[in-house]
Amino acid sequence: MKIVHVIGYFQPELGYEEFYTAREQVRLGHDVAVVTSDRIFPFSAEIKSALSSAGLDMTSRKRGTGVSDLEGVSVHRLPTAFEWFYDCVAVHGLKEALGVLKPEIVHAHETIQGTPALAAMHKKLGFKLVVDHHGYAPVYGEGKSPKEVLAQLEYRLVRKPMANSAFKRADAIVAVTEETKSFLVKYHNVQAGRITVLPLAVDSDTFSFDAKARKVHRKELGLTKEDVMFITTGRLDPAKSLELFIEAFSALPADKTMMVIIGSGASEYERKLKRTAGKYKEHRIKFIKFMPQDRLPGWYSAGDAGFWGKASITIIEGMACRLPIIVPELDTVRHLAGHDNGYMYKPGSIKAIRKCLEDIYSSTSKRKRMAINSEKSVQDEYNYRARTEKLMEIYKSVLK
Repeated sequence: MKIVHVIGYFQPELGYEEFYTAREQVRLGHDVAVVTSDRIFPFSAEIKSALSSAGLDMTSRKRGTGVSDLEGVSVHRLPTAFEWFYDCVAVHGLKEALGVLKPEIVHAHETIQGTPALAAMHKKLGFKLVVDHHGYAPVYGEGKSPKEVLAQLEYRLVRKPMANSAFKRADAIVAVTEETKSFLVKYHNVQAGRITVLPLAVDSDTFSFDAKARKVHRKELGLTKEDVMFITTGRLDPAKSLELFIEAFSALPADKTMMVIIGSGASEYERKLKRTAGKYKEHRIKFIKFMPQDRLPGWYSAGDAGFWGKASITIIEGMACRLPIIVPELDTVRHLAGHDNGYMYKPGSIKAIRKCLEDIYSSTSKRKRMAINSEKSVQDEYNYRARTEKLMEIYKSVLK
């Protein structure tokens, strides 16, 4: 099958669904290309700083134009025509590139980025169109700041009509969570029957349990075999309310537990978390800066349970490394905790979070059972081989 993925920003060094899917399709024997802009996503200053400290070249967002090969995937970077409002981009030459590639399937990722929506305008070239969507709200921040109000207005006036045009032309629509599906139905007026929910996955080549790394990192931290380590990774975002976990953690025995927080974010929020840690048992709460993906499996493996304040691909990464999970009762993550592999808590409730931490701490047998169930669920369902095979069935259905 000839497949072309179209996305506004493509940064394979950071992974993401569009890269892993395209690579897996090549491994399954398909002819696969990615058409994108000559720039990477406009990450915030703190994220760029973290990526730079991890060894990635962030001196420029430009990646040059032309065609290159990436593990069998043909990557076509087209010149940027213009960008607007943070993360929308349009390119020159999209129609011509699609005309040369002659795909049977065009998979447009995140049409609100602009270029994927433009691909939908060229269906006269004869391809079938699959559109996917990851979001579940026009704005993901907290509160009603002027910037967020402006972003909501821009979404309603620009991105919503643009995305709706692509949805109307789509032969299949994929949502990554039930909450995303509900958003498309309620906000974009897409018929529920046109949407297939296909959860995100992880690269099982990278993420798996590492017994040797577990011993090394636990020794570095001064942990015994009996000590219980709770871990979270990802961007330090106020929406995750990590300070609630720190407060809940203070109820556990200080000499037998540890909390590790890996990631970077807004400096003001980092300071808030560290101040909160200082009020309780700072010596048992470790902050570690953002690190490259290939180092994370060892740290996940060192933990005994993972905790998160909102949806994140890092939840599945931790599951792949045998972490029981603690996640909020939200449709974006509910499916991940449905394998007898962890707990869900009422968002915002310190009491509920404390109960989850205490239950996991108090039962070694429960932790071990949940750890195995987390790993098995990824092996069975949340890996890119299994996900891509399901996606290929969607492709085949629209080609009939």
